[in-house]
Order: sequence, then C-alpha cells, then structure tokens
Amino acid sequence: MIRPSTWSHLRAAIAALLGGASLTLASAARADVALAPSPDGHVGAFLSAGPVPTRQTVDVASLHPSEGARLGNGLGALAWAVADGGTTSFDLGKVFGKTANRGLLACEVVLTQPLTGWLLLSADGSVSASIDGKPVFVREAAHLRGAAWDPIALSLASGAHTVVLDLKRRGRPWNAEVRLLDAANLEPPRGALFRLPGALSPARLAMKLADVRVSSGVVPGGFQPQVRVDFPRGAPLDPAVTLSVIPSSHARAVGGPLSLGALAADPTSVPARAALLPAIASAETSLGGAVDQVEVRIGDAARTFDVHVDPEVSAAVGRALSLRARLLTKPPSASSDVETCAATLEARTAELAALEDRGDPTVVPRAERLDAFVGRVESGGDPLRDHGVLELARRSRLDGAPDPVRVHVPASYDPRSSRKYPLVVLLHGYLSTPERIMNAFLGTDSLAPHPRVDGFVLAPSAHGDAFYRGPGEIEVLDALDWALRTYPIDPERVSIAGHSMGGTGAAQIGFRFPDRFSAIAALSGYHSFFVRRDVQGRPLRPWELVEMTRWSPASFAENGRDELLLVAQGLQDQPLAHSQSLVDRYRALGYPFRETWPDIGHDVWRIVWAGAGMWPALSEKRATPMPAHVTFKTDSLRYAARAWTRITSLSGATGLVDATRAKDHVVVRTRGVDALSLSVRAAGVTGPATVELDGQRFEAEDRDPSAFHRDDGKWTVGPRTASPKEKHAFVEGPIRDAWNGPLAFVYGTLDARQTNAAREVAEHFRARWSGDTRYAVLADRAVPRALGRTHSLFLVGSKDSNLLVRELDAALPFGIEHGAVRAGRALLPGDPESGVVFIYPNPENPERYVAVLSAVSAAGLFRAMSLPLQLPDFMVFDSRLAPAAGQQVLGDARVLGGGYFDRYWALPRSLADVLLPGVSPAAPTATSAAPSERRSPSSDVRAPPASKDGSAPARGPRP
Repeated sequence: MIRPSTWSHLRAAIAALLGGASLTLASAARADVALAPSPDGHVGAFLSAGPVPTRQTVDVASLHPSEGARLGNGLGALAWAVADGGTTSFDLGKVFGKTANRGLLACEVVLTQPLTGWLLLSADGSVSASIDGKPVFVREAAHLRGAAWDPIALSLASGAHTVVLDLKRRGRPWNAEVRLLDAANLEPPRGALFRLPGALSPARLAMKLADVRVSSGVVPGGFQPQVRVDFPRGAPLDPAVTLSVIPSSHARAVGGPLSLGALAADPTSVPARAALLPAIASAETSLGGAVDQVEVRIGDAARTFDVHVDPEVSAAVGRALSLRARLLTKPPSASSDVETCAATLEARTAELAALEDRGDPTVVPRAERLDAFVGRVESGGDPLRDHGVLELARRSRLDGAPDPVRVHVPASYDPRSSRKYPLVVLLHGYLSTPERIMNAFLGTDSLAPHPRVDGFVLAPSAHGDAFYRGPGEIEVLDALDWALRTYPIDPERVSIAGHSMGGTGAAQIGFRFPDRFSAIAALSGYHSFFVRRDVQGRPLRPWELVEMTRWSPASFAENGRDELLLVAQGLQDQPLAHSQSLVDRYRALGYPFRETWPDIGHDVWRIVWAGAGMWPALSEKRATPMPAHVTFKTDSLRYAARAWTRITSLSGATGLVDATRAKDHVVVRTRGVDALSLSVRAAGVTGPATVELDGQRFEAEDRDPSAFHRDDGKWTVGPRTASPKEKHAFVEGPIRDAWNGPLAFVYGTLDARQTNAAREVAEHFRARWSGDTRYAVLADRAVPRALGRTHSLFLVGSKDSNLLVRELDAALPFGIEHGAVRAGRALLPGDPESGVVFIYPNPENPERYVAVLSAVSAAGLFRAMSLPLQLPDFMVFDSRLAPAAGQQVLGDARVLGGGYFDRYWALPRSLADVLLPGVSPAAPTATSAAPSERRSPSSDVRAPPASKDGSAPARGPRP
C-alpha cells in the first residue's frame, strides 16, 4: 500500500517535472516519461541518437532531446529514440547499431531542490558529458570501464537540466552505465527524476527495466511459488500503471489476481515488489511438469512464466532436509562421513530448487538420485563407498558453505581390501562444473564406474571461477586431503589435470606443491602472463614484473623435475604461445614431457581425453618421495618445501635451491636464498657426511633437519634469527595473499558521505579473486571483536570513516590526514580521487592480515575500483589510475606510488612510480628454446608452428 504522504510527494514531484502542467493520476498533460532511479542511483533509459559521424562537431547547447525529434545542425535525418539497457548496462552497439562508432544519449534531470552530488559514469571508449550545454567531463583517451566509475562532481540548482553523453567506440566491448547520487549520503537525490521528453508507454518501458523472477518455491511436501519484481536500473513513474500477478489456475481458484501496487516512488526510487502465491501441495500436482503459467503485468505489458512443480522434487527435498537435520544432531558413525553427507544434502537440495525454477529436464532424474542417496544413509549404508561417479559436496573452511565435488569410485574398490589406488585430481574450466570436466575426462556422462579407469578421479568445484588460486587453491588441496583420508589412495600416484582455466590451475598447483603430484596434464592452459594480449606493448613496473611472474606457471617449471608433464593445445586455439611457453621451459630444462597439438580449437579434450585415453599415462606415473636431485624455485615462503629441502628465508623476489645427494655427501646451489634447512638423513645420506653449500663445506648433523643461514654473505650453520616483525610464511604479502585463508570485508559507517561507496567497494573486492566464495561483508559496528583472531580483515575507509581503521591507524604505515594520503609521516599530494590500498600484519594479531583501502573522499573510493588485477603490497593512487580499470597491469595509468614493504614491513625509501627501462612485456619469463616446427619425439600428434601472438583463442565447449 502506498502511504498518503508518498502520494503527495509523488504528485508534487511529477508536477514539478512537467513544468507546472496540470496532472491527474490517470494521465499527464504532456507525453513525457518520468523515471525514478534505482536505490543505488542507476538510470536505465535515455533518449538516443546515432550513429553520429566520428568527426562531426555536435553543438550540445543547441540540442533539445525529445522522442521522434530530429537533431538537425548537420546531423541529417538522425532522430531521438528511447533506448534502454534492460536490467544491466547499455549495450551501445545494440543502441546505435553494430557498425556504429559514435552516438549520443540524453535525458533531463529534474530536481525539486538544489543538488550537490555525483554523476557516476562508466563507459568504454571515449566519452564527454555535458549538462545544460556545458561540458562537465571529457575523456579523449579511450580505455575499458571494467567495473569502475568516473565520479563527476555536480552542483545544480533546482529545476530541469539537460544531460548529454557523447560516446565513442574504441574497440570491444562498448557499454555504459549512469548513476546520480547525493553527496551527503550517496543515495539518489530526494525528489530527483529523469525525464524523457516526448516518450510514450511507461508501462512497456517499465517491463523492459523489470527484473522479474518467478520461483517454484520447493518446500517439503509441496511448493510455495513466489514472484519478485526488481528495478535495478530504475523505473518509469505513473500512478495509473499498476503491477499485478495473475497466478496459475490453482491459485486463481484460491484467491485470484494479486496486486503489487502502482509505479510510484517510495521515497526516491521504485521499490522491489514480491508476492507469495498460494501454496501447492504435492498431492495437488500432476506428474512431470509445469502447472499452468504465472502472468506478470505492468499496465498493459505482460510476461508469462512457467511454475514447475514436480512432486518428485518436493518429496526428495523434504527427505533430504529431514535427514540433514538428523545428521547434524548425531555423532559421526563409523561407516560414514557425516559432515560430507550433510554438506551434500545441502548442496543438492539447493541445486534441485534452482533446476526446478528454470524447468531443467534433468531435475527429476537428479531428484531420484538424491532420494537414493538419502535411502542409502537411512538404511545404514554408506553412499561414499558406492561404485561409480558420486555427486558429493564438502564443507569449505573458508566460508562454511558446501563446495560441490564429484568422485569416480572404481568398480574394483572394496573397503575391506588393503589395495591402494591411483588418483587424478581434475580441474574444470571457466564457467564450467565438476560434472562437465568429469564427463569430458571419462568420455561419458554415465554415472557407472568407467571400465577403463581402475582408480579414483576427484573433480572439485574449488569455489567456481576462483582460478585455482587463493580460495580455489585451498579448496583443491583440502579436497585432496579429504580424498586421501576417505579412500585407499596411493600418495605416490596422485596426478593433477585440467582444461583451460583448469589446465592453468593444474600446472600452477602442480609446480607449487611438487611433493603432492606425480604428473601434470595441462590442456589449453594459460601458462605465461607475458604472452597475454592485454599486456603486450605496455610499460611495466618492477613490481608488475614480479606479480606477472608469480602467476605464470611456466616461471616455476624448474619444480617439475620429477613430474611428468602432458601438454595439449589445438592448433586453431591461438595464440599457441600459451602452451608453448611451458613446453619450451621443460625442453630447455631437459625434463620429461609429452605434447599434443591436434588440428582443433579450444576443445582439445575431445581428442586427448577421448574414451578416458589419458588415464593410463597419469595413473602409471609414480612419484619419488626423496629424489636424489631436487630443484625447487619459489617466490613465497607459503610454497617453500620440496622433498628433503626447505627454504626458510628469501633474499630476492624468487629463490632457487638445486640440491643433489649421494651416499655420504650433499651438494647444494642456491640463488636468492639466505636461509634453508636440509633433511639429509631422511634423504638417505648415512654415516659421516658432508654438505657443500654454494662451495662451502660443512659436516652433516646426525639429526634432521640441518639449518643454515647467510651471515655477511657467507653460509653459517644454524637457523637464521628472525625478528617478530619480519615477513614470514603466510604473512608476507602481496595484497592478494589475504585471499589465501578466512577473510572478512568491513566497510566504514562513521561518515555518511562515504558509507555506501565503502560498502560497494568492499563487495567489489570480495568478488575480485573469490569465485563463489561467500566471504562476509560487514559494517564496522557489526564486527565481533574476536573476528580478527580467526580471519584476515579487508577494511574499507579511513580513521574518519571506519571504526576498525580508527583503532589501528596509529600502528599502520598509511592513512588519510588533512585531505591527503599519509605514507609514514609524509603527506603525498594528490587530488580529490586520492587513496591507498595496502596489506599489513594485523597489529592486534600479527598472524593475520589487515588489508586497508582508504581514500580522501567518496570519489577516491569509487576510483579504487579502477585498480588493476595485479597488485603489490601497496599502491597509492589518484584520478590518473582510471585507464587501469579492468586491466591486469597499470599500463598507461599512473599512480603516486606502488611496491613492496621490506622484510620488516617498513616502507621503501622511494614510493615513486618507476617504469622498467627497455623491458618488453613480450619477453619470456625465463630462458626458453624457440618454438619448434619439427615433430617432437615425445609428441602424440605434431609440434606447433610458430605462434601468432595476439589472436583470440578459438571458442569451444567448456568441460
């Protein structure tokens, strides 16, 4: 129900919008559409004109936008038309035409009171914005918008103001979004409306802007359908236009149509509308399908939706939820992993509800499989011991949510036997699932045990698209540990394989943890950042070189000395350098590998995995736990051990140990290492023995491990004395390292001028490297005091806006003082978009991180969303950061400073933004051989021709 006060406000606002014209609730005196913004200030409809000739001069002061009116002034027959972005951003190619390179968007902003605020603009390419014929923002240098905003400060009088955006395409993609916010609270200005002069049909436009979701509402014993209508890009206002739901025949018999009210603002935006439809008991449904349709009407515009109510689904969900509740109140049984069963029930009931909502044809078979799973547990059986492909889930220690996993259990498995089996860990590609990668690897979608695969295959979800780094890496290793505890797996025959994103992850994790894997199969992976098109030809900073190396698996190929490498990429999947970079490193190192280059696109798995064809090679390779020759390279103490060697302190960006052992002596060569330990007795060295370390000789100790450290450039026996404030394993940066454990995001609420921006930035960074990890986003006032003991914290705001930053500020190296960024005791001059992001040990718990993002204003917080994906320990920025939005590296952007703290978390002497002289991003990550034109003796098909760097990879299905 709309309150009388709201009706009064609405009448006054629309009357003001129409310039004082008389108005009734049924119709307006002139044919204008008035839109209210969304709760976060978005507006999703403009008048558009295009394509506009690229070199044409446009006199924006002479434009009077109105639907159907011609532009004139040399713009020929161009006329204004209503354009909408639906529920997302404007697709400008669709608005202006696929071949267009320039176009105009316009509207009138009508204010009932003066506004000091922000126009937030996010646009690809070049853009200029004007208000009332005067430019307020111009960006000639084209760049991608990413997820970032250009904050444009406004000071406008009450009344109507014409806004014109001149947009130019400079490549792909070409999209735009617009928001309007009051600077006082970062909410839509009270009483502000967007007018589209001459526009008709507010109801039809509202339907285009409406995000309508109809849920079947699966509940035990039946269904509780729900309809929800959101307007994420705002909505037209017209009190004569009402929203209603005409339910299914069953619901009509119970109560008839449901009204959701009129298109009215409450108080400044159109709120979401939701309605529960009458419940449907399973006994009232017929087998196999939708019960009529639900019709959602906005005025004379209507859309229909199926409501799927399969009784098998409701029954399976009811039994599963009942069993889950019982499992969580009972102690674990001897025969079943109770926690895994409970997580599986939770994950699969949620999956069934989602499948039912969209009418997926597999929902009933999946419900039957879930029912069988429940029956096995209820009858005292153990569904984790069944043969075939099991659909399970594990509880993630990062967010407590179930993470899906599929397991192939061989037909020969007998829990009573002492036999040990090989295991392949299987990593899916981007936007894919454990189900698809398992089907691809086995060559079948059957859930029966594969006759050719006499062993286990484990396919984790690993937090979806987290790229097997941070939370993704943790989930893979936790899933592996779970499998080793649960099934009789030979730890010396564990291999890792994947496709695309999964191929990259297989090499990345395989090289980081070489003790855990005997073989790596990397299909269509991306193994070097230095061949990416989005870094080609761009300047690099020293820290960017370090970070790009960090995430390039080929940079750490030295660690694969004892791991069989299988690489495959289709010849049509360009550039071939993605896989060549890894093959060339193995060839140069003299390590064993096999390469396959079939004449196919990205879906190379169709050939190399056909009929489970890779199982024999992966399952037969056995690891050597204590090899005589160890080579290990790392850039982080998080990844510091290989066999009988461990690096305990680094003196450079990367450290390398090359160690060989014989019966009575060990020879070790190092680079970038200033402390290590050697377990020479465990490696098989016996009796009186010597250790030769970079040419120095020592007597081997009788007990393991033997510790060594550098002192004045020379090696000395004994561990290195570390300071409590020193960087160490798991607390050493860079910023992204905070994602390698439990993490919570905390936004400040002390300053209303920044609160909403801080929350938005916190949500942006939560999603940045997290995949589907459900990290918490909390207001500073709602944070439990103990959270910093169990979690790292990402704090958004300064001491003036965030309560937790205020408490820690004196102990932090950066802060905000007097409208500028403070670095130590110095103030760094910037502009209103200045800010800083950094990582640091939590002063109240040095074993956990605090990452802090602070800015001098809301504009700086919005600008922070332009930060590139590669980040060091800290970065100080201002408005010049803009071109980095959506990029891996800064490129043409400039910052006030960026880099790493020293070993003791102290700032470097200089924070200057320094570019590497004469370094080309196309340079290889390490010494490599040239691409080979010949057939390799180890090749399964044929070696690739020279790569064509810069071309797009061929598209194919995602296993």
